[in-house]
Amino acid sequence: MPVRSVRALAAKDLRALVRTRGLVAMLVLYPLLLAGLVAVATRDSGQRPRIAYVDLDGVPDEVRVGGVQIDYRALLDDVGRRAELVPMAPAAAASALDRGDVVAVVTVPERFIASLRTALRSPTVTVATRGGPVADRALREIEAFVYDLNGRLEREFLKQNVSYLRLLVSGGTTSFLGDEIDVLGLDRTEELVRQIDARSGDEATRADVDQILGFIRDARLALGIADASLATNVSPVTLDEQRVGGRAALLENRTLALVIAIGVLAVALVLGAVALAQERQEHVLPRLLRGPVGLGALVVEKTLVVALAGLVVGVLALGGFVLLGSLLDAPTGDALARGPLVALLLVPGALALAAVGVLAGALGREPAAGALVAILGAIPFVLIAVAATAGAGGFELVSAAFPFGPLVDAVAGVAYDGSPWPALGRGALHLGALALAYGGLARLAARRLAGEPG
Repeated sequence: MPVRSVRALAAKDLRALVRTRGLVAMLVLYPLLLAGLVAVATRDSGQRPRIAYVDLDGVPDEVRVGGVQIDYRALLDDVGRRAELVPMAPAAAASALDRGDVVAVVTVPERFIASLRTALRSPTVTVATRGGPVADRALREIEAFVYDLNGRLEREFLKQNVSYLRLLVSGGTTSFLGDEIDVLGLDRTEELVRQIDARSGDEATRADVDQILGFIRDARLALGIADASLATNVSPVTLDEQRVGGRAALLENRTLALVIAIGVLAVALVLGAVALAQERQEHVLPRLLRGPVGLGALVVEKTLVVALAGLVVGVLALGGFVLLGSLLDAPTGDALARGPLVALLLVPGALALAAVGVLAGALGREPAAGALVAILGAIPFVLIAVAATAGAGGFELVSAAFPFGPLVDAVAGVAYDGSPWPALGRGALHLGALALAYGGLARLAARRLAGEPG
């Protein structure tokens, strides 16, 4: 491939692009405008996360645990002021989470109250989320609910546990699971052992008694330490967070991905469609092909230049969305921290969409016709990608064949998944393969545009 000629042609195209001030201004302002519009549209989308509430124990509004009367309904109402709690059955809640109708499912287990009253183990409240910024807000609300519930219980549990420990030392009667239990206690045990020691004249028996008395002293010391440490180790209710995947609602953790993908798509398709057709319209294409630049090198050069413009637009959209989102209090998730990874993913994404644009330009004999073909041809694929995201069946394979859908999925995964690397790897490979495939098709289509025999 004539690298020097391709470099010179790319420099010429970039200079021509920069001299078109109106187009440059549009390339800069368009992604910022798009990011601002979407940030405004999503600003209120997550103010009250919708959470499915599954109560498997039938917890009453008022709960009595030991000497504590808990207004359980008031705790739920407090969560409800910042999130919408929707009572659901387990199957309905799981289905709603998968569809994106709710951002999280909180499940109160069976025998929840019984476990609290026995204090034998901490009952676990389970929260299943899809991930993303709105789900994170929902999780924080549930964490606050469990924290408040623990705050009501821990003092009573601490008092009960300290009472049990002291009972082991001093002895006495207590109730457990509704039964009265008499506890001998270390003090009375020591007294009985000493009486046995006083009545016995056997040296072996006295040696055994000395060991028992040593154990009693050690146990009394250990219980004293446990008594003091209980205050820092009380957690009556634990919380188990489960990330279950599922499809996110369109304007939640896919917001950033849609902003970037739409910006790159529009620029790549329009510029790519114009790139080859413009050379032909200006009667430059035959001279380029007769010179040192071959048809394949020309397609590669146009694709690279268009991809560079798309990459700039994508990065501007990323920065604009994060900036405007923070100003407008819109959900931006980890977009700022993971911005470099998103930008890295945009390289194969911009190349794939640029190749589509160049292909459209090769199919249209005039720049305007090529741009129109590109935009009209892309709209159905964009809608298909949105339908696949929303869970409509039968569209996944079609969406995967056009770069827009894979770019949205990959950017959303890199920006919001627990670990960005799987989404980055899969997305880069998928988009890279699409870039090669559409680049090859553009090369074949350009033969007709150049008047070469097929």
